[in-house]
Amino acid sequence: MQGQTRLIPTDPAWSPLQTQLDSNTGKFDYTRVVPGNYILYVQVRPPGATSPADALWATMPLEVREQDVDNLTLVPRAGVSLPGKVIVDGLPAGENSAIAGGLFLGMRPDPLVTQQAPSPSTRVSPDGTFVLPGVIAGNYRIYAPPILSPNNPQLLGGLPPAPAGLENSYVKSIRVGGADVLDGGVRLTPTEGMTMEIVLGTNAGILEGRVVRDGKPAADVTVGMLPNVASARGYRTDMHKTTLTDASGHFQLRGLPPGDYKIFAWEEADKEAIMDLDFVRGYEEKGTRLEIRDGEKKTVELNVISARLQ
Repeated sequence: MQGQTRLIPTDPAWSPLQTQLDSNTGKFDYTRVVPGNYILYVQVRPPGATSPADALWATMPLEVREQDVDNLTLVPRAGVSLPGKVIVDGLPAGENSAIAGGLFLGMRPDPLVTQQAPSPSTRVSPDGTFVLPGVIAGNYRIYAPPILSPNNPQLLGGLPPAPAGLENSYVKSIRVGGADVLDGGVRLTPTEGMTMEIVLGTNAGILEGRVVRDGKPAADVTVGMLPNVASARGYRTDMHKTTLTDASGHFQLRGLPPGDYKIFAWEEADKEAIMDLDFVRGYEEKGTRLEIRDGEKKTVELNVISARLQ
């Protein structure tokens, strides 16, 4: 039996640890593990396995304190295929699935702490169906880059663009076992018969507005939107939008999925600031909360956040 284990800290600032299984006993050992929260993964390649998809997996959340953790038992199992279908809302029957052909779909463990974990992915077939292979029990987030992408640019290298016709679409819902898991993620214990349905919306909202400074137009100001709910900010990257005001202080943001947002107007900040959640947290009380509905066009006036306060 060939296999390896990975001990992955839930704090992404810490480096993961890795060791091989003893091929005779299946035992493994880590020494000098810093106290903290981890996810333990075990991957086993059965005799005769020729493909990574043949691997058996086991996973376990683990808290390490100021004492040894002994005699853990994990039972690696084969993953279960998770079939599903993508539907594009608002299109005639027969067209609402075919347009999604070629869309990339992926699942990432939640929390998303490393690439070194089982991450099933697939492409949508021309009829809108798909199969995510080798899904093991665990907490996951589902992605459909570039429409809904993980907040981690290095994970996106080499991924295909959105199929023609979906450039301005958004993920409206992701249903697994009858529950919508778009915002909260999903705890999967895969079983035969489980399915997934992804609905894409095409009627995104638009926000127009003006930023003022002491009642006068504020030009070249960074306007940023993101989810109002802090727990969604690291995942719902499709709700992160930025732009600059023009000479008259006006701006426009398009392609907004329906949802509860907070918007900011910074006198001095680059367009990437909205992705820095620590930066945004310092101005939480200076943002403006607003709701965007499906297909809504809304206007707003904002006061600039002075550079003196940044």
